[in-house]
Amino acid sequence: MAGILKEFCEKKIPIIWRPFHEADGTWFWWGAKGCKVAKELYLYMFNRYTKVHNLNNLIWVWNSSDKDNYVGDDYCDVISVDYYVPERTYTDYKEHYENLIKITETDKITALAEIGPILSIEKVQENKVPWVWYMMWS
Repeated sequence: MAGILKEFCEKKIPIIWRPFHEADGTWFWWGAKGCKVAKELYLYMFNRYTKVHNLNNLIWVWNSSDKDNYVGDDYCDVISVDYYVPERTYTDYKEHYENLIKITETDKITALAEIGPILSIEKVQENKVPWVWYMMWS
């Protein structure tokens, strides 16, 4: 993968990179034994990609609100969470934003990396929830 990403780096094309997403979930092999394992894998990849492969075009995204296993401010540019509310529930995910920002005292870019139903733009505006992006996964 680093070889594929190197081509983008050489062309100065940034890539939003979210490895080991849903790190605090047990449904993927990297989280099956807990978020700590996903964190270790993420940090291993970060160091290898940045120090060995010199990939400086990656925008690193950590995808978990588990404060005890946060990768650290030096290892991610964006903090994110995946969350699925019941069908036809339209919200601003404010409570998830508030939980997510507790993992760091640094003012990080925040994203809803995956959601089910589209969020309520009206509620986001009304409550000024500063999600930078969201992606629907329906």
